[in-house]
Amino acid sequence: MERGKLYKWRNVYLADWRVERFIPHLFDAPQYGESGCGITAASLLTGVHPVQIRRLRSYSQKWMINTLLGQGLDVVKVPHQRMIKGNIKSLDFDHLNESHVLLFCQLFRKTEASWSVAYYDRIYHNFVIDRFTGLELLNRTVRSVLLVRHPKWMR
Repeated sequence: MERGKLYKWRNVYLADWRVERFIPHLFDAPQYGESGCGITAASLLTGVHPVQIRRLRSYSQKWMINTLLGQGLDVVKVPHQRMIKGNIKSLDFDHLNESHVLLFCQLFRKTEASWSVAYYDRIYHNFVIDRFTGLELLNRTVRSVLLVRHPKWMR
């Protein structure tokens, strides 16, 4: 399998990252949802069975990026300035929007972060699908955001 590419934010044209047909790989939530949010998010995006992903004590951003790249996904880290200010100088069509696949690391508790995947009006966490609203981002502090794509998802 061809390895994915890690892009620098300044070299990214967001229109090229819009996804037409996101294909989440869902496994049985009651059986595998307890595997851990890092494993389930990586599995949902890559299609690798949760049992085949190595269990760790925590799933850092570095681990997540390497796992996704190893499975042929392209990744770009969304800078914190972009999350706070947006990009006033960019054109309207060059903004993050619902047609981008976003991988969030958010604080769920004071010492516990969790990974979730968002696409259009859905958020995926531990193979459970919920409606995605902006309140999701206000109620849980966002630590990092990764923009993700796979050739199969593109137009």
